[in-house]
Amino acid sequence: MSLLKKRYIILLAICLVIVCLPRLNQNDFGFIKNFIGKGDIHHEYIADGQAVSFDVYQYITYVKYFREQRTVDSLEAPFSYRPVVPWLASFLPMNPMMAINFVNILSLMVGLLYLIRILLELGFNTRLQFAGGLFYVFSFPVFYNGAIGCIDPLPICLIIVGIFYLLKKNYWLLSLAILIGIFTKESIILILPFIYGLVTMNRNNIKSRLQTGFLLFILFVIILVLPRFISPSHKSYVWTPSFNLMVENLSRVKTYLSLLLSFGYLGILALIVCWNNRPGSQAQIIGLSPFIFGFIGALAFYGYSLISAYSDGRFIWMSYPFSIPLSLYYLQSKDFKIFRIRKNPLP
Repeated sequence: MSLLKKRYIILLAICLVIVCLPRLNQNDFGFIKNFIGKGDIHHEYIADGQAVSFDVYQYITYVKYFREQRTVDSLEAPFSYRPVVPWLASFLPMNPMMAINFVNILSLMVGLLYLIRILLELGFNTRLQFAGGLFYVFSFPVFYNGAIGCIDPLPICLIIVGIFYLLKKNYWLLSLAILIGIFTKESIILILPFIYGLVTMNRNNIKSRLQTGFLLFILFVIILVLPRFISPSHKSYVWTPSFNLMVENLSRVKTYLSLLLSFGYLGILALIVCWNNRPGSQAQIIGLSPFIFGFIGALAFYGYSLISAYSDGRFIWMSYPFSIPLSLYYLQSKDFKIFRIRKNPLP
């Protein structure tokens, strides 16, 4: 890695922290308070004197449980299935909210570093790699959800790490990333469509594809079931489709606003690439299929959240490890002058 590239990664890392600062610990600065709320007052909980959402309250409680400040009866499912971030945060000498967000920002930085390595592995030039970093950092989900006490940054980091080690064929470190992800959050399942696309990329044999799909389905079940066995709480939770949840999600303006802002231009460009590379298309590029499978899997994940959970932009954020490379491929294919490399590409 050249000194030039190191400088730009450092710049992106600094920008990432700056983007997270306005909502750090949900202490929204200045005019932001007028536009951002924590939701219906009946859904707010008090943690260390601060009103927070139920999700954040549970993660703070989990940190306190690991610090032996709360009993196991305080834990609720499915949050008790996600011990990794609260466990890491419990070792930090700061209040639970700040400790969680320290882990979150660090996770986002590691994810940024591995994203740049993925883009390098895919053959994108320095300018496009830097553009990918900008897309990752200056995004609505990083601003809105990056450091507010939820734990989504580590799962997205682990998906990115997993993609990198898949591309490098380092299956031991891939397995480690998935194992950590299993106990971080169930959204790690989004690496499975990518694995399917990568494994079957050059295989037209139906039997081989079915075998791969069956093995990944077993892994899917393990991801959903295994955390229940290590959960300290005896309470259980299943993400069951519900008509009432669907109506509630579809009747909230915030559902559409968060989707629009989180999906953004990256999602639109990725959709264009997916359409242009649909099966049977003359322009289809087989090498893009893992990212297309991953992106479509992320869209399905968001769609399922609409009928089984309180859906917001955090679900569609999980598409970024796939939509950023797809978007960069689109920009590369258009050969925009700004992304061309000169002999001395950047000062």
